[in-house]
Amino acid sequence: METRWLFHPIILNPLRRWFEPIPSISSADNDMEMLYCAGISQNSSSHASWMPDWTQNKAAIEDLGFKLEIDMYKTFHATKDSKRTMRLSSDDPNTLIVRGGIIDEIVKISEDLFISDEATSHHRLFRWLDDLEDYSAQIKSYPVDCYNLEDVQARILLSNMDLGRNELPADDLAEAYIAFRTNSRTRGLASEERKRLDEAARPVADNASEMINGRRPCLTRKGYQGYAPDATRHGDLVALFLGAIVPFVIRPKDRSQDQSYFSLVGECYIHGVMKGEAFDAPDFSPCDVHLQ
Repeated sequence: METRWLFHPIILNPLRRWFEPIPSISSADNDMEMLYCAGISQNSSSHASWMPDWTQNKAAIEDLGFKLEIDMYKTFHATKDSKRTMRLSSDDPNTLIVRGGIIDEIVKISEDLFISDEATSHHRLFRWLDDLEDYSAQIKSYPVDCYNLEDVQARILLSNMDLGRNELPADDLAEAYIAFRTNSRTRGLASEERKRLDEAARPVADNASEMINGRRPCLTRKGYQGYAPDATRHGDLVALFLGAIVPFVIRPKDRSQDQSYFSLVGECYIHGVMKGEAFDAPDFSPCDVHLQ
């Protein structure tokens, strides 16, 4: 049996600011799950980016059970059935080495949409919709087959999942998305028209607000759309880690000679790569990725 590094919420030292990994011998494959809860905090740089920091984001703590519920991700297979490879560096215990590769670059990222006042939460949603549509307008055609760009926007807004965490049906969602967009932005509609739009928008409206929290719309160099963590910047990279079911945003470290060191920004949703499309691409070549 090989030495594995298991990450689990119970391994939390309350006297430390960060999550402390403990070496273990195990055949379990769930240690990749903690990376879904890790990433750069905009308020702290005192711990390695791949270690979840519960002191900076109370919402992340409350959301832990949701994020670690694998049912949420059961429709995602970004690296298919690949076997994960991860280990701590023998030179630096704060460096985690994972096997993976870069597949794209973030070229557009929405401005910070954090709004603390719940009464203005609709403003965040409007900005989400505006940015999604703005990025779509910059794409002549989507890199993978889809009904149309409104269908893509709806699936991004919902992470392509319904309330039961099942994949959305293959039916074109453009009509529901347009009804949702119209209903959200238009004031003074007659009651009958509002009722009609409510019903037409239901496939999108039921789950939209939940999915946008802590995430910002983005556009990649290859023309893909999706969302990324709030801390994402223009120029950050999209990567696949073997054994992970979602892609991640990573940021190159300032190392003049070795370009394999990165900070983990966090997990992301990029429509068109969540089922292994980029993993299967001939130009995807895994190598050691050092996360610090």
